[in-house]
Amino acid sequence: MQVEKNIASDDSLHAANQWQSPPQEFLSVLHAPDLPWVSDSPTGKHLFLADPTTYPPLAELAAPMHELAGIRVNPANNGYHGRYGATSPRIVCVADGVETALALPKDAEVNGLRWTVDGERFALIVSHVDHIGLWVGAVDGDIRKIEGLAINPLLGSPVKWLPDQKRLLVCCIPERGPAPVASAIPIGPEILEGSGASARSTYEALFEYYTTSELAIIDFSDDGAVLVKIIREPAPYFSASFSPDGEYLLVKWLVKPWSHQVGWHRFAEQVEVWDGNYEKLAEIASIPVADNVPVHGVPTGPRSIGWRPTAPHTLFWTEALDGGDPKAKVPHRDRSMRLTAPFTAEPEEIFLAEHRILTGENAWGANGGLLMLTQRERNRRWQYVWLLDVEAGTSRLWFDLDEDDSYQDPGNPLFRPLQNGRWVLHQKGDAVYFTGRGDTDEGRRPFLDLRSLNSDKSERLFRCDPDHFEMFTAFVGDEENFILRSESETEVPNYYLATFGN
Repeated sequence: MQVEKNIASDDSLHAANQWQSPPQEFLSVLHAPDLPWVSDSPTGKHLFLADPTTYPPLAELAAPMHELAGIRVNPANNGYHGRYGATSPRIVCVADGVETALALPKDAEVNGLRWTVDGERFALIVSHVDHIGLWVGAVDGDIRKIEGLAINPLLGSPVKWLPDQKRLLVCCIPERGPAPVASAIPIGPEILEGSGASARSTYEALFEYYTTSELAIIDFSDDGAVLVKIIREPAPYFSASFSPDGEYLLVKWLVKPWSHQVGWHRFAEQVEVWDGNYEKLAEIASIPVADNVPVHGVPTGPRSIGWRPTAPHTLFWTEALDGGDPKAKVPHRDRSMRLTAPFTAEPEEIFLAEHRILTGENAWGANGGLLMLTQRERNRRWQYVWLLDVEAGTSRLWFDLDEDDSYQDPGNPLFRPLQNGRWVLHQKGDAVYFTGRGDTDEGRRPFLDLRSLNSDKSERLFRCDPDHFEMFTAFVGDEENFILRSESETEVPNYYLATFGN
């Protein structure tokens, strides 16, 4: 009897060490269909839908990965480990609700979407088992894969439409050998120092191997042929963008040695402008590794270097005047700089900011030299939104807000694309559309406002119904019709075509 008891105990222990399934009623909830991903086209006339991958296979979760400078790399396809896309992509016509399926392989997952300005075509970044592919399609359902091309998504956005909206600029994986493998026998004793660079390690070799890309232009001819042109030698590119007129290319890439102290986004970097032949025209910045940035501070030197969308070829960026230290006592913390072609003159200072400029919240107007610039006063947790005219050289405070007062939060501006693909504030005359959460004592009631550029007054165009949770999603064709997302305690989220006033 004692032996039988031990055998039963062993069987129970063995069963406990196997994968277990919860009761069926739990599984029914866990495996209920999830809400799809939704992306509206720039015109609002079509929606892209896809079903997110909620439970990836165990084999995928257990697959090898490399942790490199803040990135978890999936060595099988040179993508992110643990990031999952969506399947069953389809296009929905907003006017009549008709769905058109997109024929992707069953094992493929959509990880990114890039619309053209007219909303008729798109590029898809698609994860396959052994590579990240590029597919190009149209709202009529026509879609095809760009053969022989593997995208590298690890640093920044790897796919962009050129200003002509006909060609694509992509970061693709160059021809290369097998990935570096650590030697089983060390080449010598491990020597550690408090400062200075260590010997080249497998970690560094792997980082360089997986992040290195080639820049390529993909051209589509009228007869359906695809031309892929590699424009420069491989490097760890993390940003590349054409000027609005398409004449110049702003390129940023990481520079060795690779730091072991910070993530890749604070590695040393080189920033250059290339001419129409993709040769170096000017060095804009050579930025050292940012491994000594003060707490809540910013790196020194130029940051957020980018093109002004409403000028043919003018660069703007921000520089810290306090050494990046928020505790430093200085009259001005940041300044905005400008440099235009041929990029050989000294940069021009256009604005001195008393507080830190939140570069990610700056936005350009569609006309003139309008720039919406946001400053943040750290100690008070207060924001100041300024309006600059970079052509006239004027500036004025538009409005300010308490970050902790969500009831008075004015929301965020809406944007629209220009014909060159650049995004600007969505204006109606001398006013800008704003959308926000609408926090109240009774809960959130999202809204859409039209905020005057000449005062602090706003006109409320839409506010969530008290009995539903509704929000403005996008304009459809004009500014009278829009897509409304609505749900309630008894109604699942859905999308409706709505008209202001009805």
